[in-house]
Amino acid sequence: MKTILLAALVGLCATSVLAQSQFKAREVPEQWVLSLGGSGTTTTTGDSQTLFGADISLGRTGHLLLPLEGGLRQSFGYDSRDSGSVLFSTRGYLDATLLSYKKLDLFAGGSVGLTYGNTTPLWEAGPEAGLRFWLKQDVSILGRVEYPFDLNNGRSEDHLRYFLGLQVKF
Repeated sequence: MKTILLAALVGLCATSVLAQSQFKAREVPEQWVLSLGGSGTTTTTGDSQTLFGADISLGRTGHLLLPLEGGLRQSFGYDSRDSGSVLFSTRGYLDATLLSYKKLDLFAGGSVGLTYGNTTPLWEAGPEAGLRFWLKQDVSILGRVEYPFDLNNGRSEDHLRYFLGLQVKF
């Protein structure tokens, strides 16, 4: 697992080094951002177990060396593990747009928050990365993957959290 994370980090560093003027991050004014879509979680080890649900986030864009977006996410889902349970998650996030090419943005960042519901409350934090494809100047299709770590026990959760939906700037 450490090898995969190291390879991803090296890949992100190499991508930024190879970026030329045509791959500059988009200059964006400060705006509110609303994202709504489907979310899921899949285990990376053992028997594949899944969780499906919905995710909504509200954030604000800004600029500090790179275009930034920070905000709050709320998600809920149904967990197929054990006897099935309903889970909720509230997380804060901060993402930086690393590259922009035509209508496509590559971003990376992190999130931290609490998962609760029919389970023991669990604090999580971890890296995330994703792509935005702009349909219009203020509407995009957004895809994101997160790799959360269990802060209660100080270890990897061995699952990926993913999101696919729409993002609107206003």
